[in-house]
Amino acid sequence: MNRVPNYESTAKSEAQTDARKRYSDRIQEQRDTINVRREARLKRTPEQQLAVLDDQLGKDAGAVKERARLCKQILNRKKKQERQDNNEAV
Repeated sequence: MNRVPNYESTAKSEAQTDARKRYSDRIQEQRDTINVRREARLKRTPEQQLAVLDDQLGKDAGAVKERARLCKQILNRKKKQERQDNNEAV
């Protein structure tokens, strides 16, 4: 028996392979973007991050937990600095 190649299925599998490749590329691009944003965020101080949130969302709007966490970090850093200054003065 002579088997006739099924060109339809070959085209379909190539289309699926292309779709998988595009999906994989898109996922990798998203991961790269996430890493760039993460690195930029890590370089900012809590004060700078609050300013970014204000620019993006508006003054004191949204990101309530993030703002609370940043304010706590700022206060803790100030308290630590005051203790160091008091210890140096003694």
